[in-house]
Parts: sequence; C-alpha cells; structure tokens
Amino acid sequence: MENLTVFFRHRGDMEQAAEALRLQGAVDIQLDYENDYGASAGLPPQPSNAANNEPDSETGCTMTVVVESSRLSLAYDLIAQFGGSVT
Repeated sequence: MENLTVFFRHRGDMEQAAEALRLQGAVDIQLDYENDYGASAGLPPQPSNAANNEPDSETGCTMTVVVESSRLSLAYDLIAQFGGSVT
C-alpha cells in the first residue's frame, strides 16, 4: 500500500480526481477542504471558486489517498490529469 498526499489549487479538480481514483480502486481517500497555505500566515480560509474553477485565493485543498502499490503509476497519472501535485 502506498500513501499519497496531494495538493490541488481547485476544489472541483480535487473532487473529480477523487472520483476517478475511487473508480480506479483506491483503498482510502480523505479530502481536506480546509487546508490552506495562507493559514500559516494567519489568513482566514477563502470560499471555494469551484463553480467557475478559478484558483482559490491563498488556499488549496489536500487529498490523502491510499492505493495499492501495483496501481501507483495510474494514481500519479490521474492526479496529474486533474492538476494535483504530490507532496
């Protein structure tokens, strides 16, 4: 099993990636909508702009996903397809 932590700038992209990973057979997926890199600077979370797919100002979303080792390459491909960045 492989654990991945993935950052997305757009909430909608993260949700689409999560659905694709579920269909691919991911073992576990956790979505963190409140994770934002602006929080460390004391900035409040910003509302999502998922409807128009604009970047969330000063924010990002984090997904934690567990996949079988044999599906790791496919998971990376799906994540990249939806604009995610593995951290």
